[in-house]
Amino acid sequence: YFNDEWNAIFRLKLMMNELQVPYMENWVRQGVLETQAQSDEVAWDFRPEPARAGVLAAAANAQDAPVIFALGGGVRMFGLADELERETGKVVVGADIAIFWRALQHLRLKTRSGAHGRLLGLLN
Repeated sequence: YFNDEWNAIFRLKLMMNELQVPYMENWVRQGVLETQAQSDEVAWDFRPEPARAGVLAAAANAQDAPVIFALGGGVRMFGLADELERETGKVVVGADIAIFWRALQHLRLKTRSGAHGRLLGLLN
């Protein structure tokens, strides 16, 4: 849901940390939503439809990428990652999943369910 300016800044930050970013587009550039105003409106509603469509577009447009990062505080992958990983064959990481992963890792805890994607499954 990031606008073009945020996208450029975030991409640069990722690359500065030695992450390869073969593809990065927001929901408007992907055609998931028509305007940035629409994206801004739904970004914090935590609707699964744009997040799901964005991951599917990323999988189609970056076929060689092994991981899809669905970034931004307004994107929730926790309930979608497992399904999207099966559908795309790629690891799907949302900001929410990354936060849970790091917190559980820090506390040396395991997940109680493996239904939230491969990243959290690594803790089991």
